[in-house]
Amino acid sequence: LIFIIAQWSLLVDDTAKEQLWFRAVMLFNIFGVAFIYLGWFWTHRGQTVGMRAWKIRLQTNKTATADKNAGDIGWLQAFVRYAVAMVSWLFCGLGYWWALFNRKKLAWHDMASNSRLIRTDISGV
Repeated sequence: LIFIIAQWSLLVDDTAKEQLWFRAVMLFNIFGVAFIYLGWFWTHRGQTVGMRAWKIRLQTNKTATADKNAGDIGWLQAFVRYAVAMVSWLFCGLGYWWALFNRKKLAWHDMASNSRLIRTDISGV
């Protein structure tokens, strides 16, 4: 979080506003690095460090194929999930609040990426 705040402060700095390339690099640092972190953990065992602490796991709703388990989420699904989650924040987190009223308890990014969060047992996954 501190890294993102520091990067964002550089992005809105008046001296750097004139350099478009600098702004593009900073936006990549903010959103690209976050996606790489989340995408890596989502596609490998379906859990970030925080998700392990809360005992929740991300899995796909798709059926298993010859080269992939039914529970694994792919990089394309991870990207769609991340992108829709970012759009959700533009609408004051409406996509997250949506899960409270959805019959299956799915948020916008869950529906768009065909994935869902499940609770794990105490012994872990």
